Amino acid sequence: WLLFSEPLIKQADYTLFEPTEATKVLFIEKLFVWIVFIEKNILLPCTYLGALSHSAPIVIKKFGLLSSILILTLCSMKMLRIGYCNSARHFLYVLLTTMMTYVMTSNRSETFLLNYFILSIFTEKLIDFKEKLNFIFVYCAPWQISWGSAFHAIA
Repeated sequence: WLLFSEPLIKQADYTLFEPTEATKVLFIEKLFVWIVFIEKNILLPCTYLGALSHSAPIVIKKFGLLSSILILTLCSMKMLRIGYCNSARHFLYVLLTTMMTYVMTSNRSETFLLNYFILSIFTEKLIDFKEKLNFIFVYCAPWQISWGSAFHAIA
């Protein structure tokens, strides 16, 4: 644990109490910004277009032309929105969707795009429920205090 008590890549003025000038941006920080830029603007749109073009013929055959246009537009916009606004959980959704689509139920499953849409909503609700339970267990602690004013904070 002591290995992670200090940064592995330190700034030049890390040991100074009061730096006299602005800190320079490290190469690793510039590299991180470029990697995130490439991921959000090249890799994610290519992944989304691949999933959309793979799912489109199957959805059109299953639901018809007019309803499939609505379904594909809705699912692709949800996928884009999650990729750009909630990118911290994006890979969790992709992992769960890939497991559901290709590993667990390969013959009874919908397409990747529809599974992504359903699992992103379901997983978000489960994570939200877990955070609410954490709040109740941490801040109310029903086994330690009476159910007075602390319970009214969440009720």
